Amino acid sequence: MITRRQLLQIAGCAAAAIGAPPAGAASLGASLVGAPPVSAAGARGLVLRHLVTGERLEVELGLDGYLSAAIMGRIETLMRDPATDARGHIDPQLIRRLLQTAVAWTPWPVYDVLDAYRSASRAAGAGLHAQGRAIDLRLSGVACADLAASAVALGQGGVGYYRAADFVHLDTGAPRRWQG
Repeated sequence: MITRRQLLQIAGCAAAAIGAPPAGAASLGASLVGAPPVSAAGARGLVLRHLVTGERLEVELGLDGYLSAAIMGRIETLMRDPATDARGHIDPQLIRRLLQTAVAWTPWPVYDVLDAYRSASRAAGAGLHAQGRAIDLRLSGVACADLAASAVALGQGGVGYYRAADFVHLDTGAPRRWQG
């Protein structure tokens, strides 16, 4: 079984190896299921790049600011547990947080996903990751310390800044913050 530390090391190596995103990545018209529209002016969509699997997904918001169930399904596929290939429900509020957190920098944030959903076989102690309510990531072109500060300023959910490993943990749990 792959440990979290090993996964982060793999992700770091993958990040170095991944160059430009693959041509022809899907552009998707979308809406956010179960969440109000993103209120940040200019937020149009986001790009998710999974550093372990190498997959890339562009999610374009529709005029109503919501994501359809089909788009959430594609997000859940990308954010599946790469160690087991198991897919779980991803909280739509988590995607909303990604958009809100990055709006200060760009209406099209590009997130590098290190870890999201964790299956039952490796979820012991994984908490919100096992519930599809947490993600470990970086925002392309933005220092992780700045990303964490932006997320904390929203006053929503958990924000962990892991300086040594250079990533930010975001979740839809109770508002709190920490450094690892």
